Amino acid sequence: MVLSQQLRAAARHGSIDELTAILEGEGLMHVNDADDDGTTPLLMACCYGHTPCVDALLNFGADANLAGKHGITPTFFTCQENKPDCLKLLIAKKADLNIPNSQDGGSPLYIACSKNNAECVHLLLEAGADVNLSRKDGSTSVQAALKKKNLGIAKLCIQYGAEIDRKLPPANKTPFQLAMEIVNEKDAETRKEYMIGMYEGNDLCGMLCEMLKADNSKLKIRIAAREADDPWRID
Repeated sequence: MVLSQQLRAAARHGSIDELTAILEGEGLMHVNDADDDGTTPLLMACCYGHTPCVDALLNFGADANLAGKHGITPTFFTCQENKPDCLKLLIAKKADLNIPNSQDGGSPLYIACSKNNAECVHLLLEAGADVNLSRKDGSTSVQAALKKKNLGIAKLCIQYGAEIDRKLPPANKTPFQLAMEIVNEKDAETRKEYMIGMYEGNDLCGMLCEMLKADNSKLKIRIAAREADDPWRID
């Protein structure tokens, strides 16, 4: 019990020398021991972003998928707390990137999108995370990005296969509709830039247009002058 506590304390404080000394001794058998909340040394190190400790624990056999309270895995923690260097180590050890938490069913990718943690999002998608996993309420990662009005992350999700014609709760709207609503909130000049980008296919809305056309989906974009001095209003 004492060694378990010492191991978790070293992981929490990033004391790599102490952690290594414990693991090289009798503490190795406690590498996956958890406290009353289910927090293991690896979870602790990931939460606080102590990359050397994460590396050491994984090399000494820590379970990369062992979840703690609410089903939170090390991968989920790194994405929630925006610790991309720790995430790289977990990916290298073939951690399961799609394990949802048991509370709302959100995946590591979902939490990374909802926190605007772009580097973690890119690492997850590049490593093969499922972009279309949904939470218990049916919401997806691309929706999380759009809810935060982050068109860059949303575009990245769509480039990696997010379903663009899937209606998402609670408003029952597609990613395209949600993206257009964000554009509508911009000032007139910015909306003009987005519209030019749409026709050139070089931004999220333009990419969505091209994909919808390629899928032979019905695409209706109405550009209405709702205000006399604003011909670029998108409805």
